[in-house]
Amino acid sequence: SAVLAIYELNEPRPLAELCVASYLRTCAEYDATVEASGFNAVRVRYRQERRAAIAEIVSEALTGSALAARAQAAAERILADDRAAFAQDLREDLDMLSPARIAGMGITVAQLQHWLAAQGRG
Repeated sequence: SAVLAIYELNEPRPLAELCVASYLRTCAEYDATVEASGFNAVRVRYRQERRAAIAEIVSEALTGSALAARAQAAAERILADDRAAFAQDLREDLDMLSPARIAGMGITVAQLQHWLAAQGRG
């Protein structure tokens, strides 16, 4: 109907109102989703740093104390108030790492499989 109003009546207002209403509905749905699932500000704020640390750990096939040291070094570059949460997020991401989760990290499936095998998970 809004598109027809533009073509037949040369009136863009119904389409503009539809876009605004749709945007506001989407915002409300997003707010409800965030409220229900919980928003992790640290996870969002340090996404690039966490992904870089994961890429280093996997590409260098770090395990054991070398992995812990690299994770600690990554956490030390984070604001002191956020370090514990960052370290927890990093551990969770490393524990759940799979080929479906490495897109955009700069590591290959072969590197991941090698690292997983070194971890005793491959």
